Amino acid sequence: MNTFAPRADESGFGYYRRLAAENSLWGWKELAGMVGIRRDRSALMDSPTLVSDVLGIDSSWTATAVEREKQVRSWRSLRRLTADAFCPSCLKESAYIRQFWEHGYVTCCPRHNVRLVDQCDGCNKPIAKSREYLAYCPCGHDLTESQTSVPTQAERWLSTLILSNGRSSNEMLPRVRAVSLTKLCTLIRDLCLFIDPDVPPSSRKVGTVSRVSPAVELLAPLDELLSDWPFRFEDHVSARVRAGKQNARTINSLLGAWYIQLRKLSLGSDLEQFLTVVIRIATRDFEGIRSLDSAAQLVEDQVEHLRLSAAAKLIGVTQAVLHNAVMKNICQYRSRLLGTRGVTYEIPLTETQRIAQERARWITRKDAMVRAGVGEVVLQSMISAEVINSDIQWRIDIMKAGEIEAQSIDDLHATLIANLKPAQTQEGKEIILWSEIVSRRWGSNSAIQNTMQAAKKGELVPVVRGPTLGKMGFLKSDITRYFGIPALEAGMSVTNLEKITSWKAETIMHWIREGFLQCEEVNLPGQQRYVIRPEHLLSFGRNYITLSDLGKIMGTKSSAAARNFKGKVELVGSLPLPNGQRRGGLVRIADLARLARSACADKETEIAEH
Repeated sequence: MNTFAPRADESGFGYYRRLAAENSLWGWKELAGMVGIRRDRSALMDSPTLVSDVLGIDSSWTATAVEREKQVRSWRSLRRLTADAFCPSCLKESAYIRQFWEHGYVTCCPRHNVRLVDQCDGCNKPIAKSREYLAYCPCGHDLTESQTSVPTQAERWLSTLILSNGRSSNEMLPRVRAVSLTKLCTLIRDLCLFIDPDVPPSSRKVGTVSRVSPAVELLAPLDELLSDWPFRFEDHVSARVRAGKQNARTINSLLGAWYIQLRKLSLGSDLEQFLTVVIRIATRDFEGIRSLDSAAQLVEDQVEHLRLSAAAKLIGVTQAVLHNAVMKNICQYRSRLLGTRGVTYEIPLTETQRIAQERARWITRKDAMVRAGVGEVVLQSMISAEVINSDIQWRIDIMKAGEIEAQSIDDLHATLIANLKPAQTQEGKEIILWSEIVSRRWGSNSAIQNTMQAAKKGELVPVVRGPTLGKMGFLKSDITRYFGIPALEAGMSVTNLEKITSWKAETIMHWIREGFLQCEEVNLPGQQRYVIRPEHLLSFGRNYITLSDLGKIMGTKSSAAARNFKGKVELVGSLPLPNGQRRGGLVRIADLARLARSACADKETEIAEH
């Protein structure tokens, strides 16, 4: 056997026919006989493994042939089973059967712009599929010399789509991308069969064709519908609307089965542009109800007024809420008769969009927490402090979709960013985030609200910029000024520290001012306090010891201790007195440690010398 791979666009069955011709066999039936199977197309195409083993053909080639045959079978009644149709120019270039020549609605070759031929010019008989040579009729006529005719633009459009397996119509209008061949061909069949709104076809089976001439005749109305797209199709739809059922209430009843089938086939795909034209013309020419079917969204895109239910869905409220707004004249509307006694209300599309936009400005608490980056407790404090806008009765206002105005959160965040003053150094300074200002930690709700109000006014400035409001950071020392009582309870005032340590209050204040002793400055009603927390006192004790405490440890007075250490350690933090003396001197712990280490070294040297 002379074997070879199938061509990229070759028919699966055509591949076996070319294989038989290239090996001088009497057609594909002799090929099936060599394999040892029934001499029919199904048996040959359903035995890829056996064909591969017996004839020595690559198994991937026979598998490819089977896959293409499955596609042809999916066309069902539109398969060309009795005779071949072909493009003489394509056949002249290379003698093999193209895959989509086997589709009944492919009537032309878009590449050469000629109609397909399925009848021999020599004997006037259909081109038999059982012929020995693909390029010659059994009568001996050279098929590549067959006479051809020019197809219509609509034929080229449809054949191009089918040849690309529904992927593209190229640049021809209506431009279609990626559609199901089954839906496409069914839609085209119905458009052609129902071209006359007053004369329905006897049966849809009339649309089943396998020869080229009947297919051309069937598809002739398509050229009328697609010419000068979409205007000729609009004229056709307008004629159908005028010929539709009198006193119809919906598009379904007005246009009947033609519209229902078109809607089912085109909705949700590129074919939807056909349905859009129908909706647009029906909206213009039809006074009935237009949004009671699955094409309601398309209706909404084409009309200036929406039914109450459709408008409520678009706005995001229940129909009852919108109806209540209509009854109170809160929004614009118009009323229309429904049947003989009923009344339906319609909302202008512009009014619907306006309400939806207004509602989008207000969000729920859950969405507000996400937007601000805070928890529920902090959000409630923001509401109580009135640093953001809220409306507890938002449910009775159709213009509001939630309790919180979204823009007020963004505005507060923008205000804090505008007031941002990054600290030159944050080392050793504790940062408190906006989301951490909660009563569980700070105690006073009123103080929390005062803090938030101060931040909005610019009196409390952030030092860390965050992507959300909750991530904005403040110095703890700045925040604690607004939490006097809790901070005082967690530490000691200068007076309390004086009682515990016997240090003079004026000396302690001097240490604070000079930066030797850290503290927090808090505001209390009518006064300002300095609070020394345990961590402040611990840090002070790790770095300094007072001269008076050092004297007590040595069993002497502070003045004697000062003389003993004179010239050996530096005395810092002393408070000058009016009489020229100094009080509250401090000795660095590090200096004492260095002095002790030096004394130990001298002692070791003395011992070594002895």
